[in-house]
Amino acid sequence: MASVATMTAFERNPEGDGWVLRPEDGGTWLTFDYAVTVSILDGYAFRIEVAFSFAEGNGNESLMDPEGDPVHLGPVLHVNRTTLLEARAFDSGRLELSFGNGVSIGVPSDIRFEAWNAVGPDGFLMVALPGGGLSVWE
Repeated sequence: MASVATMTAFERNPEGDGWVLRPEDGGTWLTFDYAVTVSILDGYAFRIEVAFSFAEGNGNESLMDPEGDPVHLGPVLHVNRTTLLEARAFDSGRLELSFGNGVSIGVPSDIRFEAWNAVGPDGFLMVALPGGGLSVWE
């Protein structure tokens, strides 16, 4: 069985579509305002500004809207103080976050807005562009 190496920086996906991050220390904490921000101990933060899918390990999936009533974001607390196992940013602008407790978050690109962004160490910035695509500053 092949082992999967951990990495502490976003790297181009060896499978060819987008970027991947497998943090060495993906311990998480959350911030809520008119967005949901997932921060990890490795120094990355993912700010989600559009409606996203939230899938629990048991198969339940729901749509979460950071700009809606914050009381409806309660299920997102399931990823607070857990571990981010992997982040995948696709060339289309989609973001997928996978957590150690079986939860996953999927953020689509948005036709009008920057759906999400990721910041990291050494000035790293990745932005989902309006209409699809990514901009990356390393």
